[in-house]
Amino acid sequence: MNNRKKIALGVVKFFSELYMLKRNKRRGLAILDAPPDSIADHVTLTAQIAYVLAGMEGLNVEKCATMALFHDNDETRIGDLHKVATLYLKKDSASLRALKDQLKNLPRGIEEKISNLIKQKDTPERTILHDADWLELALQAKIFEERGYKPAKEWIDFIGTILKTDSAKRILAQTQQMNDFTNCWWEAEKRKIIKETR
Repeated sequence: MNNRKKIALGVVKFFSELYMLKRNKRRGLAILDAPPDSIADHVTLTAQIAYVLAGMEGLNVEKCATMALFHDNDETRIGDLHKVATLYLKKDSASLRALKDQLKNLPRGIEEKISNLIKQKDTPERTILHDADWLELALQAKIFEERGYKPAKEWIDFIGTILKTDSAKRILAQTQQMNDFTNCWWEAEKRKIIKETR
């Protein structure tokens, strides 16, 4: 097999594995008996939240969003563990091993770029990723709380204590004050619709 075909095959295998992100479910709010979303759902929202938080904090939005896009790729191999499970398992080392094996399918330069992004510790961009990851969970918990899963409020309150950036803290505080976060996005449109149909 020539080198170009070998590279293409590796990339195809990597892309195939990405679809596990759609099939694997998140475990974070399972303790509430709330319906699970997929890891892909979480990653998509987290990347957009990271982009916005980075902009609000004056950081590189593309870098933060890219970090968020790949931050849970290891979960195609080890699954998503809820926080109780992580008390007993060394998820960080397993995550890095899984990611390293997964990235072997990519061309060397791309493999190194992704690996370097994920391995970053104690950087402002890593802080954004941390906050985006947790903020996405808090916003999902808020939706569940509004649907009647009352224990979700404990998760939201807990997450409020571990967010690091002012932007993430302000967003969560604003969200907590709302009675209908789930539908607040279309309030203005709803008024337009009502006005136009009269």
